[in-house]
Amino acid sequence: MLAAENKWHTLSPGSMFSSDSSCASPIFPGRLNLHEFLRASKDSASEPHLAQDRVDSLSLADQFGSMSLSQRQPSPPTSRPGLPPGFDLDTIAIPLTSKQTFSPSCWGPLKFGACSLPLDYNAPKTASIASSCSSVSADDLPLLTELVDSNRAQAEALFEKLAECKRTADVNMAKQLLHEAPCAVEPRMVNAVIGVMHAAGQRPQAVADYMLTTCSQYNIQPTQNMMNNVLGGFARSGTPHQVLDWLRRMEAFGVPRDTIACNTQLRALVSLKDMASAESLLRMMDGRHGLPRADAVSFNTLLSGYAHAMQPERVHALVRQMRECGLAPNIKTYTTLISSYARTSQPLKAHGVLEEMVLAGIVPDLVAFNTLLSAHAKMADSSAAHALVGQMTALGVEPDVVTFNTLISACARAHQPEQAHRALEEMQRRHLTPDHLSFSGVVHAYTLVGNRHAAEGLLRQMRSAGIGADAVAYNSLMAMHARAGDASAAIDCCTRMCQAGIQPTGTSMSILVNSLVRSGKVDAARSCIEEASNAGVSLPASCFNSLISAYGKARRTEEATQMLTWMQESGTQPSLVSYNAVAAAWASRGNLTQTERAIESARAAGFTPDRYSYGALLQACERCGTVADSPRAIGLVAELLHSQLELNDVLTTRCQRLVGHAAFSMLYQASHRHAAAMGGIER
Repeated sequence: MLAAENKWHTLSPGSMFSSDSSCASPIFPGRLNLHEFLRASKDSASEPHLAQDRVDSLSLADQFGSMSLSQRQPSPPTSRPGLPPGFDLDTIAIPLTSKQTFSPSCWGPLKFGACSLPLDYNAPKTASIASSCSSVSADDLPLLTELVDSNRAQAEALFEKLAECKRTADVNMAKQLLHEAPCAVEPRMVNAVIGVMHAAGQRPQAVADYMLTTCSQYNIQPTQNMMNNVLGGFARSGTPHQVLDWLRRMEAFGVPRDTIACNTQLRALVSLKDMASAESLLRMMDGRHGLPRADAVSFNTLLSGYAHAMQPERVHALVRQMRECGLAPNIKTYTTLISSYARTSQPLKAHGVLEEMVLAGIVPDLVAFNTLLSAHAKMADSSAAHALVGQMTALGVEPDVVTFNTLISACARAHQPEQAHRALEEMQRRHLTPDHLSFSGVVHAYTLVGNRHAAEGLLRQMRSAGIGADAVAYNSLMAMHARAGDASAAIDCCTRMCQAGIQPTGTSMSILVNSLVRSGKVDAARSCIEEASNAGVSLPASCFNSLISAYGKARRTEEATQMLTWMQESGTQPSLVSYNAVAAAWASRGNLTQTERAIESARAAGFTPDRYSYGALLQACERCGTVADSPRAIGLVAELLHSQLELNDVLTTRCQRLVGHAAFSMLYQASHRHAAAMGGIER
């Protein structure tokens, strides 16, 4: 194999291969013309022991270094009778390694063509071979063809072995095959090894490093295919920032971005939610800024970004722009548009897109229908959901498990458990296997209407079907008992859940704690939180909020404050409701200082006080006996009025009680004049 120090010496026709040359070859004594060279190559391939002389690259460099193409007069292309088309003979480049033994591995990797470009093994008959036409005879052609075919066969055999390495994900073997290649290493071979590394799941950065090192070792200029192959690895298992860094590396190597690279860049920008840069790149993909024209994939990438950002109007505008560019929307385009309307609870507009899709001759696929179905489920529109499933069937699109689970959800939200149950039975008639979501959805539907008997029956049916009830099903039963005020039944349900080997979730504990609090069992609720926390259950803020409020109503304010501290120490982020609950607890006792401290803690945590926050502050002011015309009372009311929060009757009454009707009226008018002035400045 040629090492990194290999040199390619371009030999002119008048030196080594001319029939009248007096130059002696350091490989074979005496003169060597093209015919002799080809014969020597053939003999060496079959009997390497005939040529064991070593080649000194330095002596060859001294002998032929001055005979480059740039220093001799190029001869015009000549066509000779008997030569195949494309044999415009110009130069032969021979790889020479210092002290390398002359063998098939030496003469095998001949590179044919001007500028020492690798032989295109897909079209070997069109290779350019060097020599003056006067030294080529028809007798030389069979040997020349045989040598070229030999190189091609060696390359094809190597590609077959590399393909097998990719199937087995054998990276070490692939690298060894490339290192021991009997023919010239060319970009496609390096690219094949990159493919093997990707198939083996190697880190994209390791693949990139190998590609650059190997190209440097074999003096190969990285190609666009190589760069894109590495780029694909970063796109699949790297980060968006790594994708953008590699694209900058490609630019530094002078590799132009093709459509694949540009679309990969768009996906990275969309992943980073940098829609402005993504749109700018899309505008430049017009064929006039050194970038390829945008295709349907380019537009669909941006469409998906705006759909996830819940901006259906922007999605619709991009579809219009896509048409203006002469690109017809495809099934991906329409499905994304449907998704954008579904995400923003606009099922009628989503239906319009579906109809437009059908009129355009594109049959919506399962994803499009299920996406629209989810919009109807969110709106609790079971009638529209059933009609859509019928339309699916009429168009030859078979519903799947996701379809029926979404239909069950729509029926549950509409408080139609019988229809949800019928959807489950229809699913089974179609020989679709219900999953835990299917059963849990029907259980939830029955619990929403308080049908405990039917819900429990579904749980038994799940077990008989070999599908273990999940936390969702048990949570639905617990929530039903909690709404009915039956804390004992909720506790029993949680106990059965644990006995079934199902770990209670944060939602489970929130339902249970709320049920106990509503039943007045505050200490039992705290015990549940402590046990769950010790068991490693991630508790939501709602668990603690229920208990904090209960302590406040019981005038156990110190314990309410302690619960907030414990909440933070246990790793649960308090919500604004948490701080408001503590503030309300202190306000009920007329402790304005502690109330203000709780609200300031909320501000420090990044929350903006709401009506409940100001309600607690106003109550604390009232109960502590703050004087009506005191700066503290006036300042609090003025702050509330300038906050632009909408006042309800409770807040208005408390403000008037605290500062008086006249003062409140003046402050109210002043705040409105300030708001009007600020509005004028903004305009």
